Amino acid sequence: MSIEIFWAKYPANPEVRSSIENIKKTETGKSLIAILAEQLVIEGRDGIRKIFNKYYPGNTMFELDQKSLEKITAEDKQKMFYNYAGIVFGHAVVSLERTLVSREYDHEDFCQRHNLATQGMQIVKAETGDVKVEKLSQDQMGKMYAIVNKDKTFALFFEGEEREEGKETIMAMPHALRRFLLENDRILIIRKAILPLYKERAKFLVLYELHTSVSHPDRRICTDPVSEQSNSHVVFCCT
Repeated sequence: MSIEIFWAKYPANPEVRSSIENIKKTETGKSLIAILAEQLVIEGRDGIRKIFNKYYPGNTMFELDQKSLEKITAEDKQKMFYNYAGIVFGHAVVSLERTLVSREYDHEDFCQRHNLATQGMQIVKAETGDVKVEKLSQDQMGKMYAIVNKDKTFALFFEGEEREEGKETIMAMPHALRRFLLENDRILIIRKAILPLYKERAKFLVLYELHTSVSHPDRRICTDPVSEQSNSHVVFCCT
């Protein structure tokens, strides 16, 4: 499919929960948010290849570079950027959730997953750089937990500076992930093209998981180890 078709197939209503669950029935131990994020990666990848095949039918080699982009219309290039934003956003959400469990950010893992989803797209290849795994301080972990306690869809991490806490929330991200999102305005495309439609659907998934967390013994609850003054907790499953 593509990101556009995915949004149309899974509209923002309470039934979206069962639809998302049915995507990967066999995968246990994953939160619905993680399943949704991973599906955005798949749809984004397929959406880009679908547009590529429209201009290069029968081409067995998928290689998207500056030369091949010249043949693609501005409108379809925009759709490609939109689908690519879904890939980046999906991987970022999964990485943030994993970071909250492990208390460290694995940038090498993020780059590997990103590059696998964008194989054949050298123009967007992610480089690990010097820091492969980022150890997070207790203070930064506390800030991350506080954000997820406010918004368990993880969307608040990506909000713009026009929100009062927007600048603060993106700064709470692991440094390497934040740097990658800020490069080439990836975060701006995510905010415009992905975030609004994602939030509309993710809120139903969070409400369902909060409702069922007590009755499901296999659902793990991660509490903030930093703040002893807060009674709030973060609910999600390890991925």
